Amino acid sequence: MFNLVGKTLGKYRLVEKLGQGGMAQVYKAYQPDLDRYVAIKILHPHLTGDEDFAARFRREARVVAALEHPHIVRIYDFDTDAEMAFLVMEHLEGGSLKSHLHDLEYRMGLEEVGRIVGALAGAFDYAHHQGVIHRDVKPSNVFITASGRPVLTDFGIARMVNTATITESGGTLGTPAYMSPEQCRGESGDARSDIYALGVLLYQLCVGRVPFDADTPYAIILKHITAPLPLPRSICPDLPEIVERVILKALAKDPDDRFQTAGDMGRALHVALEASAPPPPRHNTLRRAPDAAGGWLQAVLSFLRSRRVLSLVALITATIVICLLLLLATRPFRIRRFLVRLTPTVLPATGQATLDIAGPDVVDDTWLNPDMPNDAWHEADLVHLQGPLTPDRLLLRFDLTDLPADATIVSATLTMRVELWGEQSFPGAAVVYRVLTPWDPTTATYNMPWSAPGLAAGVDYDFTPLAVVPVPDVEQLTFDVSRAL
Repeated sequence: MFNLVGKTLGKYRLVEKLGQGGMAQVYKAYQPDLDRYVAIKILHPHLTGDEDFAARFRREARVVAALEHPHIVRIYDFDTDAEMAFLVMEHLEGGSLKSHLHDLEYRMGLEEVGRIVGALAGAFDYAHHQGVIHRDVKPSNVFITASGRPVLTDFGIARMVNTATITESGGTLGTPAYMSPEQCRGESGDARSDIYALGVLLYQLCVGRVPFDADTPYAIILKHITAPLPLPRSICPDLPEIVERVILKALAKDPDDRFQTAGDMGRALHVALEASAPPPPRHNTLRRAPDAAGGWLQAVLSFLRSRRVLSLVALITATIVICLLLLLATRPFRIRRFLVRLTPTVLPATGQATLDIAGPDVVDDTWLNPDMPNDAWHEADLVHLQGPLTPDRLLLRFDLTDLPADATIVSATLTMRVELWGEQSFPGAAVVYRVLTPWDPTTATYNMPWSAPGLAAGVDYDFTPLAVVPVPDVEQLTFDVSRAL
């Protein structure tokens, strides 16, 4: 396609060419009636030649224009002019994620990775709930604004063009390095294909390279279908193992083995990064303390050498002595007053009371199969967990039906005691969710809605965590679960 700078499309005057890809050119344009700059994406003519394109273009453009999310580029308008189909989008200052990665060779810090991928996961989760699949996720379709906000672009482009037209022109629908195995086999894919592509992007940001690369696009496609995934920690040993587990699940060959929603992936990554975050430094100030103290002491001594301040020092010393004598003289009265404050006050009958619920001291070992219900589940008070490498779940049920009818629950706190089992400790986090489908041992099975290998978010439990707390080796964990009541 030739350069269209200086031309006018409808009411938009093209002033600068911003970029070009396999499907479209992007221009900066001026809209006089609203006195603003916009970005215009013009699809290549060879992709718009089939007879059904016009109807398909308008249908998909309307769907994408309805998306309103801070991490998805806004579509203002769409139209055709002189046999050219174009989309009018908000104009953003910044650059693509590809340019930030310096030709895919730049490795980001985990905190920045979590911020970008978490934002994109939220955008995908929103779009997927609206029935919109991207199908061409890659760094060049992620825009980083001047303020650092990640924004997804090119939603709906893949469905606007005809797959057969792309194939005949020698191209592929999607970018091979980021295509899911099902897309590589010629299937259209679904929301889980976007999750796979986001997993490739997460792999690249954490490791510094894409998982599969080769000399030809066809060789890359074959690797996505058949080749085992190179383990991220084999390339980047300092990557936390709990973060690697998120990557491996997102890049599962079988869509059923991946995260089933982008929201689940985003939350899992958030928990993994929180659990693997290093503790804040504690001793930096103390290391400089001797030097600072020595300089302060020298300044004080030089000050005291002056005869003019001797009288002031004597006055201050006398004042301190008098204050100490007063403190010693009033010590019995202050102790008595303190003890009076410690004496508990008996609440009236209408006051608030604390209800403690605790189970018996019975150990329930879940080592053999943590995903199957245990016979003694209702008697367990202490449970052996496998750790973050194989997450376990505990189902805690509180029956408050015996409370007085007029009782008001002000707050609820869940406290658990943690003890290190064995000699090796792994970082991990405890996440508390509110169960939506009560567990009944007489009727519940592991079919539906309690289905193996895990609970279904939004069916068995509310996917919004009540609390997320890092798990120490030995300590009590306290969760505020008031919202669950």
